[in-house]
Amino acid sequence: MRQASAVFRTYLQESIAYRAQAFIWAFTDIVGGAMMLLVFLSTGKGVAGFSPREIVVYYLSLMAVEGFVTCHMQWEIGTEVKDGAFSTFLIRPFSWYWTTVLRNLSWRFMRLSLFLPVLCVFVVSYWSLLQGTSVNLGWEFWLSMFLGHFVSVNITIAMAMIAFFVEDASAIFESYYMPMLFLSGQIFPVSMLPGWAQTLSKFLPFYYTTALPAEIATGKVAGASAWGGLAVQVVWVGVAYLVYRAVWPSALRRYSGTGM
Repeated sequence: MRQASAVFRTYLQESIAYRAQAFIWAFTDIVGGAMMLLVFLSTGKGVAGFSPREIVVYYLSLMAVEGFVTCHMQWEIGTEVKDGAFSTFLIRPFSWYWTTVLRNLSWRFMRLSLFLPVLCVFVVSYWSLLQGTSVNLGWEFWLSMFLGHFVSVNITIAMAMIAFFVEDASAIFESYYMPMLFLSGQIFPVSMLPGWAQTLSKFLPFYYTTALPAEIATGKVAGASAWGGLAVQVVWVGVAYLVYRAVWPSALRRYSGTGM
């Protein structure tokens, strides 16, 4: 635990040191949700069963959840493998997996702290629509957000293993974002998608990253449905971790430290 605490503090200090860059990335992450919020409100009426108030609550909840949940560590891992910097992690007396988790978690805390003032601006801006709104911030929401974070982290770590087997995995990593953006609810609420796409989203891990916590917060998912969603999140955390562990020995054998 002392090692984990030290690793987390080190990367948190790194995030703070590069706070201008962090600020830019924080805004980049919320552009999609902010734009879709404006698009739907421009109709002046409800859309696909969502009232204007529900649209505002959903996208504000989504942007807050996305700031903590979504992991993009595959890019850093891919670059470190390609450049040979990955070797420095192998000689450290601490698990590479947990180093990666803590690196991402430190940035997520930084990212969320940068978003909170922006969230306050959004709340003030849309206060006329938000008056009287209740948001479910019970234990189901917090557990779902925590599990959604680990679904995203483990999926990206498992995907990052591709970098050990190809010269440049950038194009493969880019292709991940098309299904992720649509099936995780970051562009549209999943309930607005065609029936077949809604069914597909429940069989893939993307829904269980950001869409489920956001829908629990807005009350769209509650009771037995919330419990079922939490159980599926646990399954996806385990499946993604097992994929990583299965590929890890082969990945290490393939790694040659080129570029050091």
